[in-house]
Amino acid sequence: MGTVKGGIDIRYVAGVAPKYVASVTAVSSPEQGSKTADFVKNVLEPNNDTGEPSNVTTQLVSGVFNLIGGFTDVGSGISFKEIQAQDGWQALMALSTDGAAKFNAKFPAAMPTSYCGQPTSTSANGIKYYSFSGVGQVTSVLDPSDYLLAVTGVPFLSDANDGLVSVCSSRLGYVIRDNYIMNHLDSADQVLGLTAWGESEPKSIYRTQVNRLKNANL
Repeated sequence: MGTVKGGIDIRYVAGVAPKYVASVTAVSSPEQGSKTADFVKNVLEPNNDTGEPSNVTTQLVSGVFNLIGGFTDVGSGISFKEIQAQDGWQALMALSTDGAAKFNAKFPAAMPTSYCGQPTSTSANGIKYYSFSGVGQVTSVLDPSDYLLAVTGVPFLSDANDGLVSVCSSRLGYVIRDNYIMNHLDSADQVLGLTAWGESEPKSIYRTQVNRLKNANL
């Protein structure tokens, strides 16, 4: 399973080394890019030929993405000495609509043929593809991170989204659900496990998917 860029990374692995992948489950992943990334890219894109941040603001944004990547590594159990090299700006470019379109042209398996369409296939090269995602930004008034997602969700306008990824962009393969009442961090059971009252808990959703894969002999 993969969230955010992990959902795209696993599609790459499935495309270049399918024998190592039994199934793909994308969780709130921007398969067709994120309008939040588009907004940041359009405002701060470097004015040079290197593709590198060219001013203090873009360097700051790149630094924030690098920091998030580092924290993700540490949170997964990697020691400080083994933290992987981060390139926050290029990660942002990859998550933009243009970046996603280039990737999808190379790895179209189980993708819809239009932005807000439904996938036309649920498997490719013997690999089954699944996805699920949510909508809403402020799902718990006690979670301070929700208010940040309310801001990052502004570029989507009327496009239903979880603060960073739209419903339409999240669809891949067999769409389990794309309307869970959970924002982008809720989908990974963050922060402090605070989620929408009355909605299925993220752990329960993941457990159900694991059982679904087990029943499919995956």
